Amino acid sequence: ERAIWLFDQKVNDRGVPTDKGFVEKALKIASRDKQDQQSEQNRKTGLANANSRDQLLPWVRERGYPLGNLRKQNVELVLKDPEVILTEECRDVLTARLEASSTSYKKLESILLNISPDGFLRNQFIFMGSSRCGRWSGNAVQLHNFARPDATFEDMDNVCKARQIIYDEDYKYLKTAFTDKNGKYYSPLMIVKNIIRTVFVAPEGQRFNVCDLNAIETRVGAWLAGCQPLLDVFENNRDPYLDFATKMYGIPYEKLWADYKGKNGREAQIAAKRMRQVAKPGVLGAIYRMGGGIWSKDKNGDRYKTGLFGYAEGMGIDMTQEQAYEVVKIFRNAYPEICGNGYSGNMKGIWVQIEEAIADVLNGERTIRTLGPGQDFRGAVTIDKIPIDGRDPMLRIQLPSGRYLHYMDARMRNERMPWKRTNRETGEEEDAYRPAFTYYSQDQETHMWVKIVAHGGHTFENIVQGIARDVLADKLLEFEAVGLAVALHVHDEGACLTPDDPFAPGVIQQEAIMGQPVSWAPTLPLGSAGFEGFFYHKE
Repeated sequence: ERAIWLFDQKVNDRGVPTDKGFVEKALKIASRDKQDQQSEQNRKTGLANANSRDQLLPWVRERGYPLGNLRKQNVELVLKDPEVILTEECRDVLTARLEASSTSYKKLESILLNISPDGFLRNQFIFMGSSRCGRWSGNAVQLHNFARPDATFEDMDNVCKARQIIYDEDYKYLKTAFTDKNGKYYSPLMIVKNIIRTVFVAPEGQRFNVCDLNAIETRVGAWLAGCQPLLDVFENNRDPYLDFATKMYGIPYEKLWADYKGKNGREAQIAAKRMRQVAKPGVLGAIYRMGGGIWSKDKNGDRYKTGLFGYAEGMGIDMTQEQAYEVVKIFRNAYPEICGNGYSGNMKGIWVQIEEAIADVLNGERTIRTLGPGQDFRGAVTIDKIPIDGRDPMLRIQLPSGRYLHYMDARMRNERMPWKRTNRETGEEEDAYRPAFTYYSQDQETHMWVKIVAHGGHTFENIVQGIARDVLADKLLEFEAVGLAVALHVHDEGACLTPDDPFAPGVIQQEAIMGQPVSWAPTLPLGSAGFEGFFYHKE
């Protein structure tokens, strides 16, 4: 960890090269478009300031808008709700408001405030920023939460074209240069949002070498649980999300893969990409015990989606409530090593194993429990506790790397669950209570210490993300050791700078490093994919 901390200081000092001129031009275009859109909204509504909530809310309510607020997520829900009847002009205004409310371009302002005189953006990574699993978090510009580009801007020809138009400051041409899948023109504001990563440009004579750990959380989860059907997906070099889509839609993998790669025409490719998109939140959410989800209400009485139903929406994917429940059902039936409850002779999945291990440790005197695939303690996860006088103990979970996760004031309590149970005598639904692992943690927004009620899926997520972080940290250190200077790292990806020389280390070396087992988890299957280029982007 000390070596990783020193590496972190080096990366923060080194910085990432940034094209300040391009940032200034992109910000100028985005700001102009925002002003134009607001002027157009004023014209359409006849309001002095259609951007004002107090002025716009009465106007849209007169035209069918049912809510008493204009919060982004609620406007999105209203526009998607087939039961809400809005006038056409109201729908246009609300749709435009959502687009104009995008603040992604504000990152350009933050870059200009933080860029060094030599054109490098520094001090953007916070070591151990995630207190629960130990991952890095972001500072100032927040490189970890750039918006994901639409499919149109996953095409590098379109990305390069958009960059050139912005360099030329051709605002008029940019307004009609690109259309979405429905034939609607992208606004300059949305174009800037989609290519914002490309502000990071390698200095002359150098290049970016970018590589990420393929589906690392799914790999770690399958490995930790000993889930062979899911491990087989990686051993057979299958895409985990397309593989799950075959279970959802009943289409053979070979056909779906060919469609996805565009071998059967553009329409088939679009359909396959859509299926993969729907499958992805299913894998990433259901593996952590996420339920199908329901409509719920916040403290203001506004509706919001929970569970996989809401998680998919947060990833920009439209999934019906019925689909969400079906996805959860398919996942739990397919992978009992992860999800099994141990009832009626079924195997105990990793969620239940973790719950029972934590209960044993907290209820016992000097109990230590070990989970995972390691027979010689390489790859094992060890759970124990440290007694503290006058308060509940600290629960510790040691990861295979040797690093610990810590849970303060841990104990087993009888807690109300987020689901209902059916009373056998009355047949009515009632609150369900069961023993649960609780601990105290700092709220990231209020910084107040609050009680957390955990379940096996929640703790499994902490462990998996902690292991994934340790794998990435090891790989980033190895990059440095062979002369690949890390300029930035985002989630499970590392971007390095090297001379633009065929003999300099590059993405081939990165992929080889990322594909090699780590010493403390030699049976964990790893994979990677990368690219080389002169500016950073989402591959």
